[in-house]
Amino acid sequence: MANINENIKFFAKLDDLASGKKLEEFVQRQAEECWEQIVTTSPPQVQTGQYIASIQVRDVQRSGNEIFAEVFTDLRLDWHNVFLAELLEHGTGIYREDGTGRQTPWVYFNKNWQRFVYTHGIKPMPHWTPAFQMQSVKMKEGLRHVFN
Repeated sequence: MANINENIKFFAKLDDLASGKKLEEFVQRQAEECWEQIVTTSPPQVQTGQYIASIQVRDVQRSGNEIFAEVFTDLRLDWHNVFLAELLEHGTGIYREDGTGRQTPWVYFNKNWQRFVYTHGIKPMPHWTPAFQMQSVKMKEGLRHVFN
């Protein structure tokens, strides 16, 4: 009988949490903490300016049984319309984590420096993945705390 009462309490907590603002506030707070982690651990070369300003948190949304908030950047490079975050996170050229980068060096013209640059690529500078992984652990712990 005690098991049935515990289950009823658990589902009552779940219903209260899912239907109220508590869960939305919790998810929003987690997204904002993830954003902060991404911004503070981004590579020093891009910690000012457009890149940091482009990292945003979209407010909590509900879709059916799902509730979510997004942390994203919309900053793309002129080169192949690729997200800068993708290149920073996973590297380019011979340094690309998954091995799909260009394997031969190349030259490009850098408008800011007003000169040609010879490169093999850039090494990965992960800051999105570690932030997401850390926040996932914190979220699970937070939810576990709610249900205990």
